[in-house]
Amino acid sequence: MIHASFEYAPLIFVLNDNRSLVRLQRIQNQAIRITCGYRNSTPINVMHAETREPLLKQRFEYLASKYFLKIISFRDHPVVTKLLEICDLVVNTPRSFYLGTHFPAALVFLHMWSYNKLMLITPGLPAYQNSYYSTCTNVSYLSLPPNILKNFDTIPQQNIQPIFEDIFRRVLARAIVFYTDGSKVDDGTYVGSAVYSPQLDLHFMFKLSSYASVFTSEAWAIYNALLFALHNDLSRIVIVSDSKSVLDSLAGFRNRTNNYIISYIRALIEEAKFRNTQVSFIWVPSHCGIQGNEIADQLAKKAIGEGAESNFMTPYSDLFFIPRMRLSKAFDSYIKRTSRITGEYYFKNCYTHNNKPWFHDLRFSRIMITTLNRLRSNHFNLNYSLFRKNLIDNPSCLCGAPSQDFAHVIFFCPLTEPYVASIRLALNDLDQEDLIPPKIPTLPLLVPCVTLRQRSVDYL
Repeated sequence: MIHASFEYAPLIFVLNDNRSLVRLQRIQNQAIRITCGYRNSTPINVMHAETREPLLKQRFEYLASKYFLKIISFRDHPVVTKLLEICDLVVNTPRSFYLGTHFPAALVFLHMWSYNKLMLITPGLPAYQNSYYSTCTNVSYLSLPPNILKNFDTIPQQNIQPIFEDIFRRVLARAIVFYTDGSKVDDGTYVGSAVYSPQLDLHFMFKLSSYASVFTSEAWAIYNALLFALHNDLSRIVIVSDSKSVLDSLAGFRNRTNNYIISYIRALIEEAKFRNTQVSFIWVPSHCGIQGNEIADQLAKKAIGEGAESNFMTPYSDLFFIPRMRLSKAFDSYIKRTSRITGEYYFKNCYTHNNKPWFHDLRFSRIMITTLNRLRSNHFNLNYSLFRKNLIDNPSCLCGAPSQDFAHVIFFCPLTEPYVASIRLALNDLDQEDLIPPKIPTLPLLVPCVTLRQRSVDYL
């Protein structure tokens, strides 16, 4: 809800440094603090590092970049035309500094515009470049039975091929089979796409732009297999792919990725129906021992260096990788810079570089998450922490111990023994150094902490 309110036209109003951005940033910080249970004294950079929430200016620039990439893919888009006119007037003139200061979105646009020659430019959305019926075309695909997929790892490798041929015997009979695959090694090299047909002794290898995604390379292989089949008037074909994401996109009515190749494939499937060409799709797990799929995989890897360069143009959605990497780099730079100033304990003992918060895939209750958030940040409601922030005059515990810190409350304090006695017995064999600071969120560690918070608001 906060994001939806903040992100209305940010590239126009608050992309530059002004009072509005400062106010919005304060609201975001407070929202993170309340949602994740951090104390008011918790450093802002620690909260952002824990939740992996970028600063608003960084996120606004990311959203602006995605928007510009999308409208650049439309031919003669009015916003693109106006922005180009503005930039042409001021670039390489004294006015360029004024533009960067008062309308920094123009500089973001110029950076995204430098990629326009890589992407497909169309008069409108790719889905509407073909017939209405092609947009409604959805494709069902076959797969191995669930009981086989569930126990796939236990099946001997030499038995996979006979099982595959037996299950799909009727589908494969009298059909030309095309195995398709895509390969991407890293972000700095070309992307490979390949088609292989054992009956025709046919293999195609395509070298795609380094910005292309694996999804795109898989879809491009399927598109070219269909193109070849229709061009040669094949009456019955089967396409075997290990890309479930591409087949799921074809199976649904919505093209969630806005990838133009999906629209092209649907148009070819419609044409195949018109020509009475029977097209079937089969999904198989990758690297499972099916011979045709293994050969297609090898060809796709080989295509990275030896593939033919085709008329392929990168979908604009694949170029979202560029602003995403810029966002990650800017955020990591902010964390690295501020960690030298505040949050020293957290960054020394608990911080790990990750794209997700530590709790994103854990089914913990909110009180468990907020408890560990406070402990990891070293800002919790114990006298040791409160004394460090000059909120109380004495760090000692009510039991008489000189310091009421986390280790004391869990392991030594007689006042908390009724709540944590069973836990102390369970943790006797563990080294306290492995538990403090709490780098890893374990249930044995969280249970006593949550118990204390539920029994008394004064603890943690």
